Amino acid sequence: MSAGKWRDGKLSGGKYGIMEGSSRVPFIVSWPGHTPKGTESPALMSQVDLARTITELVGAEIPLNALPDSRNLLPALLGQDKVGAPYIIESDNGRTQAVRKGQYKAYSQAPKKIHLYDLNADLQEKHNISDKKHSVYRELMWELLDTLSRE
Repeated sequence: MSAGKWRDGKLSGGKYGIMEGSSRVPFIVSWPGHTPKGTESPALMSQVDLARTITELVGAEIPLNALPDSRNLLPALLGQDKVGAPYIIESDNGRTQAVRKGQYKAYSQAPKKIHLYDLNADLQEKHNISDKKHSVYRELMWELLDTLSRE
């Protein structure tokens, strides 16, 4: 298996990128008596969310303004929430930021090249649908701008 790619070729991209082959990785949770055995979850989650999730799980205090980008996703880990994070931000070493929300991923590249992919229909991100779903693209870009403005 090459870095960032599945053997069956379903995902594109490599390490430190914004393609699904860079960011879509298995996350295995085992906590007998708490997590359901042998299940898969479609819940969206980022490693950034682990900080708040674990901190709250162990009952530690989170200082004011600490972990601003991290969310408590314990319900998703316990199998109680199939959605997880409302959206996640992905980056390829700071050059391009993408936002993933539900089945869609959006990003833009200079000069004025916009990208929108329906990951349910196009996991390899080969068919840019930004011209067909411009309102979805705008919604995702507002999420991205709002998040980046808070940093």
